[in-house]
Amino acid sequence: DGLEAVRNLLPQFQEMIQVIYAGADSARALEFLEVLKTLIENYQAQDMLGMADCLKGSTEEMILAWEQKRIRVRRNKGNEQMTLLDKNEKAWKQRNKALLKQLYSITIDNNIITAETEKQEKIFGIQTTDRVWYLNSRLDPEAAARCYAKRYPPRIYETYFVFGLSDGRHIRELLGQCDDTNHVIVYEPNASFFYLVNCVMDLSDLIADDRLQICVPGVTADIETIMRFTLQDLNFMIMEFCILPGYDVLYHDACEEFMDAIQERLQEEIVHKSTRLTFQRMVPQH
Repeated sequence: DGLEAVRNLLPQFQEMIQVIYAGADSARALEFLEVLKTLIENYQAQDMLGMADCLKGSTEEMILAWEQKRIRVRRNKGNEQMTLLDKNEKAWKQRNKALLKQLYSITIDNNIITAETEKQEKIFGIQTTDRVWYLNSRLDPEAAARCYAKRYPPRIYETYFVFGLSDGRHIRELLGQCDDTNHVIVYEPNASFFYLVNCVMDLSDLIADDRLQICVPGVTADIETIMRFTLQDLNFMIMEFCILPGYDVLYHDACEEFMDAIQERLQEEIVHKSTRLTFQRMVPQH
């Protein structure tokens, strides 16, 4: 039993050394590597007392150093997340203070996956019954967002209707190629995801951008209300539908409802404008 227990511990000890080395403490990592080497030698010789001495002595110090490293990483990540949330809260207070009350009442779904690229860039995914649908590239999310935005070169007075917020990168790239005549209306169908993104991503620049309107069911005004205050006579016929990667599969019904609501509102605007113009022509001239 003792030999089997040590055999199961060896891969974990190797992982600990890698974590300590990654923390820029290479001297301690090399020291613990010698400890692991001694433990392996005793394991191969089936020296039970030798293994016990290693586990009771220097190995305890190695485990303590590893735990301290993990605690520092968690604390640093927690501080970073809190800082980002504070920045987003500050931006929302200036833009839409009432939204925060709704934001804090959201319950987090357990099917939302957070992951990191090799460059430690945060991305998100949604767990379905058979797979995880990632909402951005797992290799280079920034490049993927730029590539997506280039599919929609802006026109003057154009309004974008975007289904999905994702991690905010795609929206940031779209806004980056727009001018002051453009509007971007984003509909995020998952309120729980919206809350999580506000916690771990810096959205403060997006929140502060007057060209952007974000609609989330149960959190913000509905899409019809937002469109009523956004569409103008000059831009309601110049528009582009955009669906972020994965959203059409994950939220197919909501996507259809989103597009139907926009089409219905546009038809109402067309009828309203036509009626107003006809009425103006009928007014007697004195």
